[in-house]
Amino acid sequence: MKNLALIAISLFTMAGIQSASALDIQPGEWSMQVTGQPKSGLICVTPAMVKQYKLTTAGQEQSKDGCHSKILENTDTKLVTDLKCEKPEGKIDTHIVVVKKSDTEVITTTNLNIDASGKKVSTDMTSVQTFVSKDCSAAAVPAK
Repeated sequence: MKNLALIAISLFTMAGIQSASALDIQPGEWSMQVTGQPKSGLICVTPAMVKQYKLTTAGQEQSKDGCHSKILENTDTKLVTDLKCEKPEGKIDTHIVVVKKSDTEVITTTNLNIDASGKKVSTDMTSVQTFVSKDCSAAAVPAK
């Protein structure tokens, strides 16, 4: 779940980069279930975040806090992003594909490669985000 939070926060942080045909998801509370994990989490997608998605176009790049993202594809139903981070703790190389299946379901596939403290770890994760409510509860983690 810790890796999930890191990825979700990284994706939403770097998403401030999207076009009129950009990923179109609705604001509100979303439940996120990672395949193979017993617990789901709640995240809050704000209207400001949705607006940012719509301003981003394929090919855009952004660097922030030791991380560099590049939008490879951005349509109303699909967002593909590469995210590379080099920090004192280590390096992270992530390829993220977000596919909108419907107005209430989004599937995210993440390939994550971490090189930290001389140890290398690679993993593939799939998560299903399901729309819960237009209003975010106190339990929902704000996506940054």
